[in-house]
Amino acid sequence: MQGIKNVIGEQNVIDTGIHGISEPADVAIIVVGEPPYAEGIGDRPAAELVLSAEQRMLIKSYHAAGKKVITLLVSGRPLLVNEQIEQSTAFVATWLPGSEGQGIAEVLFGDYDFTGKLGFSWPGDVSYIGIQQDEPNYAPRYPYGFGLRYEQAQP
Repeated sequence: MQGIKNVIGEQNVIDTGIHGISEPADVAIIVVGEPPYAEGIGDRPAAELVLSAEQRMLIKSYHAAGKKVITLLVSGRPLLVNEQIEQSTAFVATWLPGSEGQGIAEVLFGDYDFTGKLGFSWPGDVSYIGIQQDEPNYAPRYPYGFGLRYEQAQP
């Protein structure tokens, strides 16, 4: 939140929290993800690799209100987020930026271009978790190497 305020100005940010919705907003930037974890604390069954019910409802509410939804996913692994991707105008996996939220904001607001390609496949549903690209049933949401890379235009 502070990174966004630093980039576009505090007066341009309305923070309604997890349960609110801003009627005057044209665009909702919604930051979701899983809480930090280490070692065994992050172990969850594959079917539970989803956003919390509150986070899913927040995205759904803004989408249903006809707002442009920019979803920023903070996580250390792919989550099962098909519905949230479909409800978003843009969906960005920010991974774990630590204290560098301003870096995410600078890319989001055009100071820098997006870059990044997946070093793994992103599963579309729980049945695809663990399937490798050389296996017959390989059909991920996003395949290995999916992503963006922009080049600076040469003068």
